[in-house]
Amino acid sequence: DEVSFVPANRRDKDVATRVRMLPPGTVKLEETTEERYKGVVKRALKRSNKRSSTSGVSPTVNEGCIQLTLAEGEDPIEVTFREKDGSSAKESMATLRPHDVVEAAVTTDLRNNHKRATSIVIIERGVDPSEKREQGVVATIKDGFGFIRCAEREAQMFFHFSEVVAPSGADPLREGDEVEFTVKKKDGG
Repeated sequence: DEVSFVPANRRDKDVATRVRMLPPGTVKLEETTEERYKGVVKRALKRSNKRSSTSGVSPTVNEGCIQLTLAEGEDPIEVTFREKDGSSAKESMATLRPHDVVEAAVTTDLRNNHKRATSIVIIERGVDPSEKREQGVVATIKDGFGFIRCAEREAQMFFHFSEVVAPSGADPLREGDEVEFTVKKKDGG
């Protein structure tokens, strides 16, 4: 519920007094641009597994950084992004990598003027000059993952759908589609 209140200090603690209900939509904490801006990922999200005393391992995600160009001729600005700042609620930004070209809106927190990229869409997968790109053909598609028959090696390569980058509205991958990819070793192996 949205409320208005008068802050007060009682016994060295900040408290809300004279609390009143407000109509929904009255309180505005963030403002998002309608304009969309093109940018480049400068820093990807970093995952770490920290032990929690109640639930064992819980992954934590830091903020990533995107350099956006707001207007032609102006210097780009750097804004943060979080895992859930994709263009839809189910789209994770955890697979964004440095050099990826993206399009995003800018959301400003009205309390502290912090800007972050939101509604992020990957336009083009950037290529890190140090990465070796390979090619192959999708051999098998399963529920949420698949295998690629590689052009340069005998082994088939596993991939998860979260790693597939395609323009918005593109057809889903199918067996027999030609693809380009980067091989990464699994963490810890």
